[in-house]
Amino acid sequence: MRIANCIVLMILATGCSSTGGVAETDDGGSVEAGDGASVEAGDCGAAGDAGCPVPCIRGSVWKPTSASVSLRSFGFFDGSSGYERDRSSLTAEQITALEGLCPMEPPTRFATDAVHYTIEITDQDGSRAEYSAAQNDWFEGAPQHPAIAYASLAPFLGTFKCLSATQTRPRTPEPVTPPWRDAPDVSVDPACRNGIFMPYKCHQVWLKLNVPVAASHRLALERCYETLDLAVFTADGMTKLAASDPVTGGACAALRHAFEAGTYLVRVDKTNGDASCDAGTQAGDFFLRVGPVTP
Repeated sequence: MRIANCIVLMILATGCSSTGGVAETDDGGSVEAGDGASVEAGDCGAAGDAGCPVPCIRGSVWKPTSASVSLRSFGFFDGSSGYERDRSSLTAEQITALEGLCPMEPPTRFATDAVHYTIEITDQDGSRAEYSAAQNDWFEGAPQHPAIAYASLAPFLGTFKCLSATQTRPRTPEPVTPPWRDAPDVSVDPACRNGIFMPYKCHQVWLKLNVPVAASHRLALERCYETLDLAVFTADGMTKLAASDPVTGGACAALRHAFEAGTYLVRVDKTNGDASCDAGTQAGDFFLRVGPVTP
């Protein structure tokens, strides 16, 4: 709802009151502000940029010459995730959302543990511009790049669903049966950098891969560490259909498989190499990419 913008962004905006009031919009209308409101996805762009903390012209961040967008996110509780796409592959909804990205003044109040975003936009001439954003504009400190209002980023975030590493963190101290019982879903969207978390000890992460139409896909890990292997199984977990080959020299595991339409299980296996499974080795987030195999 449009009343949300003023109260949440009141310290950055002009014309907002901390106890409620009315701010004039670009089209001559008004936006009421009231205590207890919160930012909702789409407020900034849907309202013609009214309610943004500084005057904002559509297309001032995502321009007609912008060629691609890369978004990385991380939060203490959410873990890592990402999304990358060329302009030619963006939907009309995504382009409209990107055109509504709105710069904001540097933040003056801060909080910990919110999800933070880095948005990199590459132009046709190869130049790059980076921006920072934070959930509900709560930054942990001064952002490294020009800040983007979260309300204007939210519409773009709503156009895709990629796996966040927190969805793969161990939920219980004891193994569940079968091990894929609580496996989160992962799509074949090639733009997604699906976040995965692994603990220090040996561990397996199971995912449900949903393939809408028959096609060959490549599954590949990125930013890997220790010894990580990939395998694809039938939906009941009984038959292994494909597995990654052993890798050396710091390379990340990958595999290819010709999928029929349906649901499959993907297993990511951390074995710690030559170290004991109980040894305190490396832990943290890495990424899984799924994409079509081109002829």
